[in-house]
Amino acid sequence: MRFIDTNILVHAFTFGPRKGACVEVLKGDECFVSSPLILSELFSTLFRITKNKQFCHSIITELIRNTQFSFVSIDKNIAFEAVSHMNKYDLHFNDACHYATAVACGCEAIVSYDKDFDGMPLKRIEP
Repeated sequence: MRFIDTNILVHAFTFGPRKGACVEVLKGDECFVSSPLILSELFSTLFRITKNKQFCHSIITELIRNTQFSFVSIDKNIAFEAVSHMNKYDLHFNDACHYATAVACGCEAIVSYDKDFDGMPLKRIEP
């Protein structure tokens, strides 16, 4: 199981040079871990790009209904771990939450274009 970062979903649902590779990642039967924080980031980013609230709503709804995705809530333990990762790896809080969630869920990797995850025990892979 892998954690999927916001930027992969943004590229999959918008047009650009990375769209094809990101769509390919989402095809198939693989299950992904994510969090409501990813959904919030995705909605905000897609709305900033498209200015289409209905489109953004439909994407979020589609992901929530998609059985490939497990959305893990950020509890106190994950939040405390995130603060620790912020200090140890110089991450922003959201990325630290993503990393802590991935570790807590036993993910083998984080699928992301965000190089802030490089050099950490959990590997980052690009599509």
